[in-house]
Amino acid sequence: MTGSDRIEERKKRKEASFRVSTAAEQAGRRGARLFSGAVVLAMAGIFVKVLGMIYKIPLTNLLGDEGMGYFNAAYTIYTLFFVLATSGMPVALSLLISESLARGEEKRAGQIYRAASRLFLLVGIGGTLLMALPARRFAALLGNEGAAAGILAVSPTLAFITVTSALRGYFQGHGNMVPTAVSQVIEAAGKLFFGMALALAAISRYPLSTTSAYAIFGLTLATFFAMLYLLIAKRRFDRNEYKNASFAGEDKKEEKKGRILVSIVKIALPVTISASAMTLASSLDLFLVMRTLQDSGYSAAEANAAWGNYSSLAVPLFNMPTVLILPIAYAVSPYVRAALASQNFRTAKNVTRRALSFAALLALPAALGLSVLSEPILSLIYTDKTSVATAAPLLAILALAVFSLALLSVTSALLQAYGKLWFPIAAIGVGVLVKLAVSRIVMLSVGMPGAPIGTFACYGVVAALDLAYLSHVTGGLSLLPILLRSFAASLPTALLAAAGYRLFRFAGISERPAVLLAVLAAVLLFLLMVRLLGCFTREDAEAFGVSEKMIARLEKLGFWKKSEL
Repeated sequence: MTGSDRIEERKKRKEASFRVSTAAEQAGRRGARLFSGAVVLAMAGIFVKVLGMIYKIPLTNLLGDEGMGYFNAAYTIYTLFFVLATSGMPVALSLLISESLARGEEKRAGQIYRAASRLFLLVGIGGTLLMALPARRFAALLGNEGAAAGILAVSPTLAFITVTSALRGYFQGHGNMVPTAVSQVIEAAGKLFFGMALALAAISRYPLSTTSAYAIFGLTLATFFAMLYLLIAKRRFDRNEYKNASFAGEDKKEEKKGRILVSIVKIALPVTISASAMTLASSLDLFLVMRTLQDSGYSAAEANAAWGNYSSLAVPLFNMPTVLILPIAYAVSPYVRAALASQNFRTAKNVTRRALSFAALLALPAALGLSVLSEPILSLIYTDKTSVATAAPLLAILALAVFSLALLSVTSALLQAYGKLWFPIAAIGVGVLVKLAVSRIVMLSVGMPGAPIGTFACYGVVAALDLAYLSHVTGGLSLLPILLRSFAASLPTALLAAAGYRLFRFAGISERPAVLLAVLAAVLLFLLMVRLLGCFTREDAEAFGVSEKMIARLEKLGFWKKSEL
């Protein structure tokens, strides 16, 4: 190597080092507002849930049981394809992009997105064809031939949603959760507006099977507009983010698309299998409950009524707290991946601990509160006192699993960020076996309570396995302080909620205000316990995007102890 070559080589190394250090600084600035993205996603998720309830009630009144039967049958087929097509690839894209940005390889990040977007579009088009062409066969398989039109109407959604998923993965890889949140709101609002408008226009002209197809086509239109918004948002983002960017120091030779696609598939495949396994585990409840209850002496009609009560009243409330937890997983995994790529292992470990702490602090009071107030909360939503009385004990058990579900959701995302992609699948496999065994044995003895007990055992086992392995992967992450502080803050809160509700009712206050007052008192006590136990630090406030002025005020009030992170 000549002298000029050595000088050129040193110059390239210096430029590469500068790019990495600059990328690390940018990642640090993004990380300073790490969980503000989770807050944005959580708020959007709550709004989406509310819009979903607003949409479902009038649609059910309009279509009736028969029309909703066609609608739900078509939506069931769509959900299956949706999970298979979109659960793993956005995660893979966000992790690879965040990793490239942490190394200062902005050009490679762009290459990854372009290759992935083409792959996603092909998958979406293929899914649309696989769903649309045999629509009648799917309907016949479900024993609901009237659902064929609905399956056909919703099938283009797969093409739009895969492009949408690629764009969301791109933004999440950059640590920007706002476009994802806005697109979710557009999708939910569009589904409400277009779905109801089309159903109202069709109800007097066509049979119910066709009207339900018009209604579900509203989802297709809503997804298209969400995709359109994200395409515009990406163009603006790139113009602002990279207007002064220079890729002169990067290798001008583009990475082969085949290698990029292999990298995406290596991450996407296990994530998809994991998501599918969780969906399958939930679906097993229907078969298991119906079969086991009949084996224990229930008639088919009694078993169906028991399942309908459990799945319609208890399960939807159980799923509500995940709106607050899943955004943490979405926000934290790209950032941990970026920290690992820049060999900032201490930061990765600290963020991992903070994510688990936030998840525990949110999920445990929700789990205990929902458990002790199961009947009053159900009474706020449903008017049938008999159904509420039947579902309340089941929800009281099932609600306790909210805590383990939250932990396994976050730990699975963290393990994926650490590159341990297959372990969560193995853990879920063990959990499913536990669920089948426990549910079957307990239901034969005590009936329907065996179903939530089996779910609790399943999620508890999976969470324990994931936490133990994550502690090993991170080099001895201490989880006991996190769990102890969460229990110390949450247990008095739940006890106050239960006692407060009974006290307010004894004082003659009607049920609805009594529940709301009990919850308000519990929330205030929880905030006090968080302050006394030092669960929230200045760094946590910064990560949530709290303003400097508010941080200064909280600091004067002595709201937190000195950070350990």
